Amino acid sequence: MRAWVPFVRGFAGNVRFAASSLVEHKLRSTLTVLGIVVGVTTVMAMVAIVTGFNNNIIGTLQTFGANRLEIKKYEDRFGPGGPQSDEERRRKNLTVEDAAALRALLPDATVGVLYAFTEGLLHIKNGNLEANGPYIVGSDEFYPTTTAQSLGRGRCFTPAEVEHHALVAVLGGEVQEALFPKQDPIGKDITIEGLRYRVIGVLEKKGAQFGFSPDNKVVVPYAAFERQFAFRAQRDGVEINIVPKRTDDMPAVIERAVAALRARRRVPFDKPNDFALVTPDQLISQFRAITGGITGAMVFVALISLVIGGRGRPVPGRGGHPQQHRGRGRRDPGAAHLGRGEGGGPRPAHGHPALVATRRPARLDGGRRLLRRLPGREGLAPRPRRVSALGMTASATRSAGRPADPRASRARRARSRRPSPRSAARRWPART
Repeated sequence: MRAWVPFVRGFAGNVRFAASSLVEHKLRSTLTVLGIVVGVTTVMAMVAIVTGFNNNIIGTLQTFGANRLEIKKYEDRFGPGGPQSDEERRRKNLTVEDAAALRALLPDATVGVLYAFTEGLLHIKNGNLEANGPYIVGSDEFYPTTTAQSLGRGRCFTPAEVEHHALVAVLGGEVQEALFPKQDPIGKDITIEGLRYRVIGVLEKKGAQFGFSPDNKVVVPYAAFERQFAFRAQRDGVEINIVPKRTDDMPAVIERAVAALRARRRVPFDKPNDFALVTPDQLISQFRAITGGITGAMVFVALISLVIGGRGRPVPGRGGHPQQHRGRGRRDPGAAHLGRGEGGGPRPAHGHPALVATRRPARLDGGRRLLRRLPGREGLAPRPRRVSALGMTASATRSAGRPADPRASRARRARSRRPSPRSAARRWPART
């Protein structure tokens, strides 16, 4: 129990000193506390916002299919797409034949084909009504399964319609609302760049995601897409979507699909894949890395603001308490001597740190008086006068701020010339 006594006393002293500092410096303490509170609140708010946004985006990515594998010509990344290096520009297109080979190799998975035309301006009309900035997709009968989209009304393509370039279409929710606002679109005709298509189905709405609406589209058979938009099909090729029937089979499906495509595309064993594999988990990892970096940067800025706000705290022994030793919080032994005048009355205290170094403990004066009474010590050499950082002697700093007294000045000069008992005993040993 005794071991805790010094700790408790020191802690209590620190608490008392902190309380006194708060009372003496109210404005500074208030501003410091306010800065810390605002900084901590800002950090908490930023972390909460980023975490909520991160969870929202992860949920959005999972709506595209949590166990879907996409095989593309270029790497999928946040930001502008397309080729980013010379190696990507030299890549060959993925073809419908590649998808057919994977479908035959993977009986335990669903393999679909997808073309997409999203950048250009398309005119999709129903009489005088026109869709607002839609895009067109070419796919096969497996489109709802491989893209995790459900049909709201109607049906999807049949294998015969896909094979024979049938001019049939499935509308997204926004396109249906724009072209057929008050009637059922099933069995009606629309025109895509002047070519007439028959509507056979409508997809359920998903809502906007990343500023992009998956509902503002029209889906047609990929053979019809290749015929009408041959330039797009020849430039970019197809995307192959693979969905295993069981989620646990995803690693095995990826391994077999990669091996088959490398063999078909004749990729050397010591070269990387010349195609891209994209899964929702990869996109989620990339997004978490981005948001994690943003969160770290914001927390770093907030911590800097906290550090800057906390520099205004009073430091023990400086500023507010000039009579305490610098760095230890102890009172200067000479403070009591310097705080009284000749007649015992109060005298002004000087707060400059340089004056603290010139104060002389009162107990040394008694030792010097005792030393004068020893025999053979009358001819001692005068002690050098100490000079403070302000260029003032010890006697001058002690006499600053009060009227001059000739008798007191002579007495102080006489005392300043006498050596301390320890230095005198070291110079002149006692005579026997």
